[in-house]
Amino acid sequence: MLIWGGEEAGFGAPGHAYDVSANAWSPMTLDGTPAPRSGHSAVWTCSELIVWGGRWPPDGEMDTGGRYSP
Repeated sequence: MLIWGGEEAGFGAPGHAYDVSANAWSPMTLDGTPAPRSGHSAVWTCSELIVWGGRWPPDGEMDTGGRYSP
């Protein structure tokens, strides 16, 4: 499972990946290092996670994103 940001996680929360075999979460970094955000869109392409858009309280609506390839 891959997660990135969100209001419940806190706007400053980084993305995390869950490793089922290790039963552990590890931080992940997206190419482009998108700023923390909430209300964004994310899609899994079968090879990478793409995050785009959303909101960040100091800046409002965002038109940036990033990619994560495990």
